[in-house]
Formats: sequence, structure tokens, C-alpha cells
Amino acid sequence: MTETAGKPNALAFDVGGLMVPNVPNTQDRPGEALARAEVFLRAMARGGYAGLNVGAHELALGVPDLKRLAAANHIPLLSANLFETNGKPAFQRMLVKQAGPLKVGVFGLITAQPADPLNTVEHQGLRLEPPAVAAAAVVKELRAQGCDLIIVLSQLSRMEVDALMGQVKGIDVVLGSAAMDLTNQLLASGDGFFVDTFTKGKYMGLLTISARGKGPLYASNMRAALNAQRSELAAQIQSLQLQIEQAGNPSSPIKLTKEARDIIDHQLAALRARMQRVTLDLDTGAGMPADANTVDLQMAAIGQEMIDDPEVLKWVDKLKLKFPHVAGH
Repeated sequence: MTETAGKPNALAFDVGGLMVPNVPNTQDRPGEALARAEVFLRAMARGGYAGLNVGAHELALGVPDLKRLAAANHIPLLSANLFETNGKPAFQRMLVKQAGPLKVGVFGLITAQPADPLNTVEHQGLRLEPPAVAAAAVVKELRAQGCDLIIVLSQLSRMEVDALMGQVKGIDVVLGSAAMDLTNQLLASGDGFFVDTFTKGKYMGLLTISARGKGPLYASNMRAALNAQRSELAAQIQSLQLQIEQAGNPSSPIKLTKEARDIIDHQLAALRARMQRVTLDLDTGAGMPADANTVDLQMAAIGQEMIDDPEVLKWVDKLKLKFPHVAGH
């Protein structure tokens, strides 16, 4: 969703997972990560991005360099649950933007279990607050500021997204996850919605919000969103049941301790309860008021037919000359 030229009611954000290809960052040649990050951030600035969520891939660049490059390109770095050891927020906790009639509150979250935490978090003088704890505090602040819509930029696991939406009321949309799966349909989650794009910049997601009042947000095709959620819940239930079946097979190398079995049983009970709620909503034809605020999703594949920005293309070509592609790199 940026205040792009000629589109005053549009907002653009990046959910993170961008700066380095792998965590830990072992593949880049000396200077390559910084040069690539500079191109990314310059391109984001040219595109009018309003903010970037800080995930493990951003932290792997190194906090001082990340902050320096982001500041040089006027890109706010967002994270509600990364703090310095003295308790001070490591990055900007939240952002409030006006988009047409809507006051939009945005914040970022990183998973409680990031890749290479010793180097990306602890050795850089940072600590992680549980995502749901941080989110609850920020949502309360954003609602107090009069925000009509609250969006989370996420580098959470899918399980963390579901837990967040179940525990924290007031979140309208969660964008992205550490899994970076492709979702072509909004997924109903908690009292809001979740959508994920795909890794390596192959797709761009466009959310269109139609504001008609002050009430809750509905998917423009609510039945499809609920069906998508039911399919995902069914897949999660099947996966957990399969784990139990495999562990019960005497010839299987997979064994579950009583503690692990209790955890899975608890997860299954929660998933089945959510499945029951979704099924009830579908069976009763849970609809929306005629004046409801609605959200619609479009996923656009970034293909060769899309026209490159000539200026950004120059920066990319210059980077390629300095760091030519190497087989296996």
C-alpha cells in the first residue's frame, strides 16, 4: 500500500525479508550486500514507499548500515517488537498515514524465533519482545490516535500470525509472513484478514480498501475469504493428525514425548474450534452491511512485460557490472 506521485490515496510498504538472500549472510562477496541494499532502498524511495518492516534479512545487513542507508533514502524502518537492551525501541514502532478518508496505522513485527538470532539480534545489542505483547500495546495506541484501519507488516511464522489474530483485537490486516507463501485470496483470520506474497519479488500485492463508514472491515468476497481459511485450517489439522499417526506407528522413527503430544492436542483443539466457527459463518451466510468498508486483493506477477523504471534499471545494471553473476551464487 505509498504516497506515490499522482496517487494521493495510495500507500506502499515492504514487509521485509529483502536485504540479504540468506540468513546467516554467507553468500555475498565483500561489499555486495551493502551495494544491493543501497539499490533496493533507492528504488523504494523513488517508488514512494512509506516504510520497511525489519526482519532477520534486514538485521543481517548490520543495524548501523541498515539505519544509515534507510535514513539517506528517507525510508522509515518499522518494528514494534525489536528493542535495545536499555528498553528503547530499536526502530520506529509505528506509523500513521492518511489515505483518503481513512487514518491508517501501520507497524511491523519480526518472529520470536528469527534465523541466526545470536548474530542478528543478541550480538547487535537487541532484544525481542513477544509479537502479541508488542502488538497489543501498539494497537491500543493507534486506536487512541483515532486510526480507522490497522495494518501489520509481518515477518512472523504462520502459526504466530494465527496466534496474533486470535489474541490481539483491533488488527484489520496482516501482510506477509516469514514463510513468504503465495496467497491469491484474502484469508479470514481472527477478526481481520491475512495475505502473503511470494519470495524473491515475483509478485506484488495490491489491497484496495473501499471506505464507506466507520465500521469493521469486510472482504469484498467474504465467502471466498472464509472458504480459503477453512481450506487452510483443514490442511493444518491434517498435518498434525499425520504427525500423531506416524508417531504411533512402531516402525516410524518419529516419536512424541507426552509433552509434545499434549502440545499437538492443544493445537488440534484450537484449530478445530476455529474450523467450527468458520463453518458456522459459512452455513449461516454471514454477510455484511450495505455500507460496509471492504477490502479486495489483487496479486500481480512481476513479469518481463512490465516496463522497468529506466533510472532504477541503470542502478541495477551498474550493480551487475560490479558484482557479476557467478554460477551457484
